Amino acid sequence: MENTSQTSSLPNFFERLKDIHRFSLNVDLPRLPMFSDHGFRALITETAYDVCLKAIQTASFYSEENLDVSSNDETITVQYKDDEYNFRLTCSPSHLKIARDGSSMETFKKWYENFMPHTPNIVKDLLSSLSQSKTARIIEPLRLQYSFGFIMYDFRDEESDTPRKNFEIINKLLSKTPGDDGRIITTPSYDPALVRMDYNVHKWVKKDNDNYRNLIFRIEAPANNRSTSLWASFVYKGETYTDPDTGNRTPMRSDFVLNEFGEAFDFLQNIAANGFLDSVLGNYIFKTTTGDIP
Repeated sequence: MENTSQTSSLPNFFERLKDIHRFSLNVDLPRLPMFSDHGFRALITETAYDVCLKAIQTASFYSEENLDVSSNDETITVQYKDDEYNFRLTCSPSHLKIARDGSSMETFKKWYENFMPHTPNIVKDLLSSLSQSKTARIIEPLRLQYSFGFIMYDFRDEESDTPRKNFEIINKLLSKTPGDDGRIITTPSYDPALVRMDYNVHKWVKKDNDNYRNLIFRIEAPANNRSTSLWASFVYKGETYTDPDTGNRTPMRSDFVLNEFGEAFDFLQNIAANGFLDSVLGNYIFKTTTGDIP
């Protein structure tokens, strides 16, 4: 599936992102025992299935027959195999993950608006069950992040309709690269020796509740597919914050971050898309895709 982005008739850059390649909510946990204890695994499996079943019913997705569960000593997976509202929940001794494959942005927004309000209860119920392991301790997340991924390709100048390589575009962000002798030089508009160029910036922002969030802006410019694509990912992340001046640490409040799915989407729309991407790609026409580049 692909869509072409035009620049003249749409009011903001976010609306030019017709497709999303992937989404995930990742919850990193302190290491737990493996699921080799069949009683413990059965408890987590039952909890995972029940919370997902309740979520699809409350979100009015229904089609409960599309909900499937599987497990082994390392992973428990609940998958909702629906044409529009598919997702999978993965539970392992080190993480919880709710992931969704690519789709149109219109479908993704419907899924997000209806499903994501249920994720705090999904995670809390699973953490409660996990706390009943042999460790007998309360399980609290170490890190929690919302990740949005996009593939954009076939770039052309808006005015001249001239095709552009991804290296030409990412030069705005990476103006210097190593030359043949290793010394820094101005990045050529196109250099076949450059196999890949990545831009990766992490930025702390302070919330009103004195907690901090790590905003991640990442763009990859691979040389495959004739250097025509850019892979972008944007992450809204909660984790322990260390003050650069005092060294004092502020722990993450996971209960806050779990309920910030709305703030995460606002970050995607208003800062990552309408701010960052618009300043980098605003003068280009491009296509998006839900999966592999055609």
